Amino acid sequence: MPKDSDIYKDELVQIWMALGFLFPPLGSNMLMEDFGNEYFNILLWNSLLQEVERDAFGNIKRCKMHDLVHDLAQDLSKHHSLTVKAGHDQFNHISQAMYVRVDEGVLDIKPQKNFERVQILFAGTRILADVLPYLKRLTVLVLNADGVTNKLPSSLGKMKYLKHLDISCSRYRLPSYITELYNLQTLRVWDLDELPKKFCNLINLRHLYIENAYSQRRCVFTGIGRLTCIQTLPHFVVSKDKMCLVRQLGGLKNLRGKLELYGLGDIDNMEEASMASLHTKPNIERLKLVWRNKEDVMEKREYNDEDVMEGLKPHTNLLELTIINFMGRKFASWITMMTNLVKVTLRNCKRCEVFPQLGHLPKLREMDINGMDALRVIGSHFYGGLGRGSSEFSESCTTIYPSLTRLILWDLPKLEEWLEPLVNTYNEEQGPVQVFPKLEVLEIVSCSKLRRIPKSCFLSLKELEIKNLDSSKILETMSTKLSSLTNLRLTNISDGDGGCSSSKSNMDSVLEELLKNSSLTLTNLKLDHCQGLTCLTFSLFVALDTLKVVDCPNLTSINVIKELSALNHLISECPNLKEGNWMNSLYSNYKLV
Repeated sequence: MPKDSDIYKDELVQIWMALGFLFPPLGSNMLMEDFGNEYFNILLWNSLLQEVERDAFGNIKRCKMHDLVHDLAQDLSKHHSLTVKAGHDQFNHISQAMYVRVDEGVLDIKPQKNFERVQILFAGTRILADVLPYLKRLTVLVLNADGVTNKLPSSLGKMKYLKHLDISCSRYRLPSYITELYNLQTLRVWDLDELPKKFCNLINLRHLYIENAYSQRRCVFTGIGRLTCIQTLPHFVVSKDKMCLVRQLGGLKNLRGKLELYGLGDIDNMEEASMASLHTKPNIERLKLVWRNKEDVMEKREYNDEDVMEGLKPHTNLLELTIINFMGRKFASWITMMTNLVKVTLRNCKRCEVFPQLGHLPKLREMDINGMDALRVIGSHFYGGLGRGSSEFSESCTTIYPSLTRLILWDLPKLEEWLEPLVNTYNEEQGPVQVFPKLEVLEIVSCSKLRRIPKSCFLSLKELEIKNLDSSKILETMSTKLSSLTNLRLTNISDGDGGCSSSKSNMDSVLEELLKNSSLTLTNLKLDHCQGLTCLTFSLFVALDTLKVVDCPNLTSINVIKELSALNHLISECPNLKEGNWMNSLYSNYKLV
């Protein structure tokens, strides 16, 4: 591969596996992939690989190879690898090559019998049909996007030794003969909504990747139970009509990574759900549970969602949990036992009135709550039940949400109160009880009725966004306690009198307090459609470097006590603001639009 190319760890290990490099010791229960990960780590520890990029859970995604190591590798493999560039006739040396990369600029290749030793080919479809008949030992095929055709040559069906096929760069329709590649271990494709009828004949398939994460199209895997070797499965759609039942997942013991389950409304009861045996699959790190489409949410009928969720209990190794369109009134009891959870997302759970008890989870870093229409009060359940004298966790926990750094609250139309945690502030044996000690990002969006919020839970907060709020009450509560903000974004915040009945509105006072307390840290301020704002005042020693004020019709003055010559700014749609109202500031640094 060219210098400075990204090396994707999983892809590299899967190619090693296809070439037969990975043989776990006799008697070992290790999978080939696990053995390959050990090889990869050895290369990393010896600095043959570098510039590692990890995902949110610490897993290595990709890395690079140092130029000097790349040169050494090329020299050592010069008799076994060949890169064909446009305008260079290098096929005279291909008889020795096992690894061949054909650049996209190469338009055609004369068929040659000396392709027979090639095991790995990186090429485009414009030359593929010409060379395939001569590739007797082809094991790995990766096609690039040459933009010529979306049809694969029929001769591909004769590649009986093929174990790794990557056609994810273009929108190829999978031909029926793909099901005859019985040795295939890894298949990477682009955005499919339909699989060949006999797809589950690929009984050696271990990894299936369907690229384009933004697509809403999903395949139905009929007969998935036959793929007993499968580890990577992009999604699974439960469908009674197509005899695609959740119990067929029960025998897939090696599932790992991310698993997305859709159509869970088609599961009849807890017993059927439990037959998926998710609790026996310790390598599933991310689980997404989706019940029904949005258009079905408002159906007036009884739901069995609570029982189904109980039956879908995963292994406690789970790192991320996403629940969408769940219509039960309470969440499954097993959620509180997932002690390794790092991220939780609850979306469109419209009938739930309380959160699951998660305050005790030691590793939870992110919570995203969206579309809980029935939620009126955030109380003791949110803190994990840590109330005075009434919690199974209260004796052992001195911190509530000890690792949480990001909390998102979106579209909670009935939410009125977010209560203070009712906990003893000090325990003689274990010390003071802390709430959100690491919370840095808080977003409250479209929670229009919210009037009450805790005073002392946000001492570490750095980023605050509040949007679509009918009152500035919660800002008033928070303003005296926030002293480390770096980013503040306020959008569509209403004020009782619109800022027109007094010389200084409530919104003015709240913002002045916020800006004063965070004057040494705040670098970005965005105010959009804040009707109650009449005067904006910056304190001395202000650290601000980006200011955006848009659509604040009652704003009449901006008071900058210290010159901000390096300030990046945009001020627009503020009709009552005139340059003459800018006190002690350098007018040339501002732009009125």
